[in-house]
Amino acid sequence: MVYTVNNSFSIEGTGIHSGKKVKITFEPKNTPGIVFRSCATHVEIPLKLKYIKPLNLGTNLEKNGVWIKTIEHLCAVLWFLKISALYIVIEGEEIPIMDGSGRELLEIIEQHKLRKITKEIKTLVITHPIHFTHNDSFFFALPHRHLYINYTINFPNTPIGTQNYIFSKRSDFIHSINPNRTFGNINDVEKLHAAGLALGATMENALVYNAENYISTPRFNNEAVRHKILDLLGDLYSSGYFVQGKIFAYKTSHILNNKFTKLLVRHFSI
Repeated sequence: MVYTVNNSFSIEGTGIHSGKKVKITFEPKNTPGIVFRSCATHVEIPLKLKYIKPLNLGTNLEKNGVWIKTIEHLCAVLWFLKISALYIVIEGEEIPIMDGSGRELLEIIEQHKLRKITKEIKTLVITHPIHFTHNDSFFFALPHRHLYINYTINFPNTPIGTQNYIFSKRSDFIHSINPNRTFGNINDVEKLHAAGLALGATMENALVYNAENYISTPRFNNEAVRHKILDLLGDLYSSGYFVQGKIFAYKTSHILNNKFTKLLVRHFSI
């Protein structure tokens, strides 16, 4: 079964990069497909790979010069809830960062009833081994009965270091993946602010660290790699498919996630 929302409701917050107040409104949709709509321009952007414009610090949609930014946490939550029919109306250009994870988004959406729209799930099944490499980053995927992700990151000379986590059960998403926040090095803040980025980041909505220690308290001792899985789930769902397969990922980014997702769609979509 896949779902839409039963009624319209809104979420307000701050954009992590713009630092501006933003508001998104969820509206029911009776046909499959997730569509973002800009209040300022009335441009509608379907959640499809052709409109995805990933940057190193977020996954975005762009159509005719209209941008909707940092959609990855919301997409991961929609994946978990099996919501595949929805209008998302945005006042601003960025999905609110909330607490830096998908936790508050999920809590708010779950307060409202969902409605079944179809029994058919648009699934992309990995039917043979496939790999993607870029420098020392890589993806390797195999057939599997459901979505399984084995993810490793490596941030030398920081308290993060090397971390690995395996996400193997959808039911683990709520407690093991969704609460994990975006993360960043305090020494990069000045450079990011100069580029107009991370203006809405705080010690509460980000896991902040320096070369020696965490500055904000981690929710898990491997919060960073768990968050990367949250990002990957959202980036995979930006394809419009529920991906089925066993995926091994090493040191990837939103840009590489997008390239890998396009590779999967080229090889396995029906």
